Amino acid sequence: MISAVVSAIILLAVFSFYSSLSHQAEVQVDVSEVQNVCRNSIFEIRKTLHKAGNRLGSHKPYEIKGDSLAVYFSETQAVDTVLYFLQEFTEAEYTGLPNLPNGRKIYKLMKQTNNLAATIFSDFITSVNFIEINATSMAVTIVAQSSRQDDTYSPDNGYRSYSLGERVNLRYLKLLLGT
Repeated sequence: MISAVVSAIILLAVFSFYSSLSHQAEVQVDVSEVQNVCRNSIFEIRKTLHKAGNRLGSHKPYEIKGDSLAVYFSETQAVDTVLYFLQEFTEAEYTGLPNLPNGRKIYKLMKQTNNLAATIFSDFITSVNFIEINATSMAVTIVAQSSRQDDTYSPDNGYRSYSLGERVNLRYLKLLLGT
């Protein structure tokens, strides 16, 4: 009887330890996913901006309108414009996210090339900012949040978020301007 009680206590401790480790692993996966969304999004935008202005005539190679960025490459080539913009989640998509902080909106970062249909580039984005620093560089900042709640994390009702910003140099313009 004593050995059964001791075994039960040991099994309870092992289960508790396993449960804690499993939860921490899930949290780390969520954190990694949010970081990857930000890194991959900025990487792709940087790659697009590096080509901005290639074979462009008289107009500016990009245009910032709030949380949208249009990048122009050429006036004569078939592929000459890439547009990045935010599209808010639908009501159906919001239903899968219980207890969002009041007023929090979640977006999909969309990418549209020329007149083709826009495609989802990244999701669970809370904000994106494009800021012109000078004629040859821009600051890009993306904030994303986790897709599920962590009941052990109290800020933002358990939704973890990550912000990443980077200064992007427009290579073609630097070559063109000789800077």
